[in-house]
Amino acid sequence: MRLMNFIFNILSLSFLSISVHFIGYYIVNKSDDGLIINLTIFTVLGITSIIISLSLINKYVYTSKLPSLNSTQFKLDASRVFFWIFLSLAFCFIAFVSTFLFIGKNIYITQTPFLYSLYFSFISALFPGVVEEICYRWFLYGRLKKTTNKFLAATVVGIIFSLLHFNQVNTFESKVLLLYAGISVTYLFCALYESTGSIWPCAILHTAWDMFSINTLVHVQFASKLEPVKAYQLIVITLQDSNILMSGGDFGFESNISSITLYLLAAISLIMYQRSSISKQRNIPQTE
Repeated sequence: MRLMNFIFNILSLSFLSISVHFIGYYIVNKSDDGLIINLTIFTVLGITSIIISLSLINKYVYTSKLPSLNSTQFKLDASRVFFWIFLSLAFCFIAFVSTFLFIGKNIYITQTPFLYSLYFSFISALFPGVVEEICYRWFLYGRLKKTTNKFLAATVVGIIFSLLHFNQVNTFESKVLLLYAGISVTYLFCALYESTGSIWPCAILHTAWDMFSINTLVHVQFASKLEPVKAYQLIVITLQDSNILMSGGDFGFESNISSITLYLLAAISLIMYQRSSISKQRNIPQTE
């Protein structure tokens, strides 16, 4: 009975994930048009509709088995918002620098206005950053971990998360790297969710990461496949792509060995920090 419930959860929530993913894929592809107003409207409407839909499903279908998104558990004050933005930028910086040190060729800044490029990158990254965390980590992971252990739940979510991005890669080697990267980054986001008790740090980290990785603010290209620079791209980084482990294959540096290592190290650090905090709380003497 428990196994059947677990399988039903995977199938039903996978269907939901597919729907959400392709809504996001459509919105992100609107960025190719360079129309900030249309992109902003689609993004706001998309995020609002997904949050309302999942909240209603949680309340009426799953009888509020998950904490609601507006509960005190998920509140995030302004100081912590800035902290997670800073940490997210540092995380992205480490990933970019480590990749560039191994296979970087050149980097240059275009004539694109900074504020225009920054906002365009932000609004392009906002839907996947917020909605994927709400869908995969809050909803899908939150449901699955109630019928199995956290590690297995995170692994299943990571596999689903990876498979839904397979349409962006062509070769078998790239799919293997993407699968490892998708599972690893899911471990990171699930560990962050568990250690903070809030989905919003995950959304901030994910959004900041996507701002640098979906070829809007920063355009990453390979030396063997140079592409024309678009009007909203501020920084252009060219990489050598002879080593697929360092280039990440078709999906790019997000699925290379440096990024995968960074995901796993960050996840392990968060898990250790959480266990240390729990251990300290247990050792605090109780007062009458």
